[in-house]
Amino acid sequence: MLAPFIRKMVEWFVALFLASLLIWFVLTSPVLPTFEVSEFEMADTSRLQRHVERLTHAPRMAEFDNLRPPARYIHKQFKAYGKAYYQPFKTAIGTVNNVIVTFGPDTRDVLVVGAHYDSLDGMPGADGNASGVAGLIELARLLSRQELPIRIQLVAYALSEGKYFGTRDMGSYHHAQQLKKQRKQVVMMMSLDSIGYFSEQPNSQRYPYTFMHHFYPSSGDFIRITGRLQDILAVRKVKKSFRKTDLPVRSLNAPEIVASVGVSDNTSYWEQGFPAVLISDTAADRNPVYHTEADTAEHLDYVRMAKVVQGVGQAIMDIVSEAGSPGLLVAQKTEAPEQNP
Repeated sequence: MLAPFIRKMVEWFVALFLASLLIWFVLTSPVLPTFEVSEFEMADTSRLQRHVERLTHAPRMAEFDNLRPPARYIHKQFKAYGKAYYQPFKTAIGTVNNVIVTFGPDTRDVLVVGAHYDSLDGMPGADGNASGVAGLIELARLLSRQELPIRIQLVAYALSEGKYFGTRDMGSYHHAQQLKKQRKQVVMMMSLDSIGYFSEQPNSQRYPYTFMHHFYPSSGDFIRITGRLQDILAVRKVKKSFRKTDLPVRSLNAPEIVASVGVSDNTSYWEQGFPAVLISDTAADRNPVYHTEADTAEHLDYVRMAKVVQGVGQAIMDIVSEAGSPGLLVAQKTEAPEQNP
């Protein structure tokens, strides 16, 4: 009688072990260690800090017409490095603008990196999301030095916070929809949303579900790459590129309904059938002043933030080296004429 019981217990143990292994693999998308070093230049910390300070100087919210000054600032910065233009679109509050800068030839294949420039309720929004926009501007400077085989679009979105998230008033919704109408093939979209807050203190990292503590560190000193279950290959691809930097990187693949997965502009591209990932410091799960008046420029870690930008740049170069080929279809010029917001 004992032998069948023991055999049954062993079977249950093996099944539980394999199930745990599968959950670990799907959630964390592990990649093999790499001995390669990033060839992409690291961002300039002083430039990042200056952009964050400038963007947090005044409210960035639609209700009080506070989106136009940051849009002009972003456009001015973009224009120094590439072909910059506004993408106007109508919303319930009137016409607002995404700000776009492009690099590389006008190919059917497009790689998009985006970050929203509005903040919640007019708060300073240094981490959320002046950090992502500052990273976008610095990425534009670094990409202007590169030879690129396909079109790269860096997009600063007008609306994403609060009541606008998940609606058709989102700037990212309008941009993704435009790419779909233009029959562009998005090879990857990377959303930069809160990339500047890090902590080495134990238990500084929180998680939406208790079991996640068994899979991820307790210190918030890493950047996280997030995608849906079907985005596992996209997440792994970006994660491999980040591993070439010396910044710790973790990843999460889970259904969109899981907390912290469908929370940023990447969702607009999922809706159009494009591969997209979120690159984030995990925002409120780490930053105790996130979405408060205390989310100011001095709380950010600009050295680690610069490494995040380096990782994004390396991911771009790795992805376009695979996508770029002589056989790429070239699309007609479809960019909007420049307009003043």
